Amino acid sequence: MQAQSEVSYGAIEPRARVLIVDDEPQVLLAMQDMLGEEFETLTAANGQCALQLARSESDLAVIISDQRMPSMTGDQVLEEAGRCCSAIRILFTGYADLAAVVRAVNHGRIFAYVTKPWNAEHLRMTIRQAVEQYSLTRELAKERQLLGDLLNSAPDAIY
Repeated sequence: MQAQSEVSYGAIEPRARVLIVDDEPQVLLAMQDMLGEEFETLTAANGQCALQLARSESDLAVIISDQRMPSMTGDQVLEEAGRCCSAIRILFTGYADLAAVVRAVNHGRIFAYVTKPWNAEHLRMTIRQAVEQYSLTRELAKERQLLGDLLNSAPDAIY
């Protein structure tokens, strides 16, 4: 008796896109190395570049931003990114600046706060959870749109 193999003809799920924002090149490289096999990573060395990417990349799932950067802080980047894209936002810093975390929570609507130096497994788990949240939010938006379209196309007699 021969073993049968099951072949799936479904579409291959694309890797989630994660934007990493940090002004230190070595941190960007380390993060890319750590996350590159599981996620598609994009990098930005400052807030302005990050916001350009956030505006142009429609399927950006997660933004991870360092807090202390020249010209624009991480909480400012995440707050502005929240206005232009639906990516889940994570603040990433080596400084225990409670005021910045409070601003990021209140204005940037961050999903999580991760400290440097990071625990690789904890960071990957946090990003996986953020990607899952992003996917669920997109699915919910699609279902709401479908329901709205259905209700708008139903004849008034049904009501």
